[in-house]
Amino acid sequence: MLDLKSFQIALLAWGCIFCLILYFVMIFNVALEKKKRHILGSLLLFSALYLATDCLAWYFRGMSGTAGYYGVRLSNGINFISDYLLIGSFHALVCYSLFNDDAKVYHKLIRGKLVVAIEIIGIAIVIINHFNGMLYYFDDANFYHRGLYSLIYAISCLLIVLIDFTLLVQYRKNMRSQSIWVSMIVYALAPVVAALIQMFNYGLSLTGIAISTTTIIIMCTELLDISKQLVEKEKEAADIKISLTLSQIAPHFIYNTLTTIKRLCVTDPLLAQETITNFSNYLRMNLDSMEQKEAIPFNKELEHIKSYVFVEQRRFGDKVKVEYDIKYLNFKVPPLAVQVLAENAIKHGICKKEEGGTVIISTDFDSKNVYVIVMDDGVGFDTENKNIYHIGVKSTIKRLNMMCNGTLTIESEIGKGTRALITIPRKDDDDNTGS
Repeated sequence: MLDLKSFQIALLAWGCIFCLILYFVMIFNVALEKKKRHILGSLLLFSALYLATDCLAWYFRGMSGTAGYYGVRLSNGINFISDYLLIGSFHALVCYSLFNDDAKVYHKLIRGKLVVAIEIIGIAIVIINHFNGMLYYFDDANFYHRGLYSLIYAISCLLIVLIDFTLLVQYRKNMRSQSIWVSMIVYALAPVVAALIQMFNYGLSLTGIAISTTTIIIMCTELLDISKQLVEKEKEAADIKISLTLSQIAPHFIYNTLTTIKRLCVTDPLLAQETITNFSNYLRMNLDSMEQKEAIPFNKELEHIKSYVFVEQRRFGDKVKVEYDIKYLNFKVPPLAVQVLAENAIKHGICKKEEGGTVIISTDFDSKNVYVIVMDDGVGFDTENKNIYHIGVKSTIKRLNMMCNGTLTIESEIGKGTRALITIPRKDDDDNTGS
């Protein structure tokens, strides 16, 4: 029959293993923000350390000989210290979840500094305890006993938990997800309740059971929240693509193009045929972009741009001049990302000048990034007026960030023209040839 000691060791060992498994699941989850991933990772590691040392403390409890003497003392000492580190990691998670976008608010709180002070003093007391036994001590048979001032440890841990509880209640509205808020409340209170019960019913490590259980709950909640965010982002991306595609296929553009083709059918049938081919390619690529969930090769985007430019040059003649300076092709961009900028440069830049102008589309690269530049010598605009950015530009900014971790910077001067710069971090599989 399984005795209490063996049951306790098995329970704590399994809790430790679960925490380590969750650690590797969480640390390699790129969907999480890097800082939050590290905080959750430290929470899981310190949980695993707490459970592992508690398991060893039970194993060495009452064991005779040198191994029992040093094993029980070392495991209990590390266990007490890891508890402070665990509580500190949870405090960091609470603060990050509540004040991620407003760190100044947290730095003004005295409670944050108080938590750090309590942890430092607590760890120092645990170290000193090995010389005076004020928190706990061991008898000649290597059995653990509470010391005269054992309540200092319990009260200090309780103070930190209460601080976290007050922060969670006071700044509840800052929490992105209700389910995460609930899981944090449970994580904060469950070990406290377990510790209070354990104070009057010594013999079973209820705190360890509470920590392992609530750790699994909070991590599962985080993973479910990540999944929910990904679904929402996919829906947002789909809505953006539909809006972008519809904005690109404007009725007046189709009407004007068909009118141009009608005229060419009389004056130059071969050119009319070529225009129809490029116009159909342009429409097909716009519609195809609605089904694209990932970035596409730049040369495909460039083909789309050239089809659009060809059609516009048939409409406006020498008023529209486009030059290409392509030094690098081996990268991907979101569908329509560069095409939107080229179309803006033509429609809202050079075509608003009586004499027209020139659009230059170029690419370049260095060791870290790929650069796409769309520059025109058109009328320019006031960049301070954010209303000038229509849905195409706004969606390009979002999709660049979502698909490529890229950015879009626009510079413009009224009367001189506009320069749009796309910056995309290079991937490891990119070559350096520019081909």
